Amino acid sequence: MVDIQSRSLRIGERAWLHFLNFSLAPKADPRELVELLRECDKRHGLSRVARQAFFVPDRGTREAVKAVVDKTFDGRPPPTTVILQPPADGGVVAAEMWAFDVPEVEKPRSGIVALDGGGARWVFAGGIEDREGEPFDKAALAVLAEAKERFGQAGMSFSDSVRLWYYVGGILGRQGRQSRYGLFNRARNEFYSDKWHDLCLSPASTGIGTLSHGIAFEGLAMRGSGGDYACAWIDNPLQTPPFKYDIELKRHGQTPSFSRAAAIRLEKAILIFISGTASVRNSEVVNPDDIAGQTAITLDNIATLIGDENLRRYGFDRGAGLADMMQYRVYVRRPDDVDRVRTVCGEKLGAIPHAEMTADVCWPEFMLEIEGVAAVPLSD
Repeated sequence: MVDIQSRSLRIGERAWLHFLNFSLAPKADPRELVELLRECDKRHGLSRVARQAFFVPDRGTREAVKAVVDKTFDGRPPPTTVILQPPADGGVVAAEMWAFDVPEVEKPRSGIVALDGGGARWVFAGGIEDREGEPFDKAALAVLAEAKERFGQAGMSFSDSVRLWYYVGGILGRQGRQSRYGLFNRARNEFYSDKWHDLCLSPASTGIGTLSHGIAFEGLAMRGSGGDYACAWIDNPLQTPPFKYDIELKRHGQTPSFSRAAAIRLEKAILIFISGTASVRNSEVVNPDDIAGQTAITLDNIATLIGDENLRRYGFDRGAGLADMMQYRVYVRRPDDVDRVRTVCGEKLGAIPHAEMTADVCWPEFMLEIEGVAAVPLSD
């Protein structure tokens, strides 16, 4: 029995967006991924997949997954990022996909997909990795430069980015006297400085640890192509903006630049891309030793972030609730905590497509981080 979780959203007159998750059980052969991809093809058509991420426990599985994907997509896969993050249930692979029903999905070159839907132009880039062994700040700048080039090849500027993922190897480690996360933040802030005048108002992002030694990137850039398209960077009234964290200056020497969310108005829906979110109020960790408590506070933070009152502050008619989540990811630091996290998420979120991985988060006090996508359908 092939188990694929999915939710679908109408984003335009002739446009739908489908969110999919699936996984391979512990001790499965990575080549069994072929069957799951075939089922995705039956449901939505692999030619409609605009981005995909696979989370794996080791390098051998990583190479096997890359080979399966390349063969299944006849050497022309969409932006595909294979991340060294073990699935939290001990499985071989956890996967996340976005597929579109639109008139055409373009693949200008490897690692790029472009399409039009819902009154917007969408460009996805992924699978961008540094050469391991480079100084960490230089590696981060090289990855960002490659992302900028790929977006440019599809006619999009990096400053059109709305949702970005940074997979940071050894995020809690150090390089000399500096933390790797601090070096990454310094490079990111330098790269962003001529693209956004206020680094509190920059793309929704996740920066999360991996078992690799380098950095991987995937992202989405968007631009309105008609109608009432709008994009707003969303802050959370319960939390200090990340770029203003004093604790980050003390610990890492550099603060991170991202917004808590990006809200996009399309023809038939408002999409809210939710950045990696943790158990923080203002700039203090809440429930530092309680995994269930951290999970509940994190989800409450998300509920406030995407809710009616907050979205109206940014010119939207209404917001969303946790029941309006289309897809989410959970990163848990300790595998033993997964069952308690799953219980709290199940109570508050229900049966929503998701993936669960074990990974280090940027503060050692964080026991987990949650990100996702919420949606508000718009009536005719």
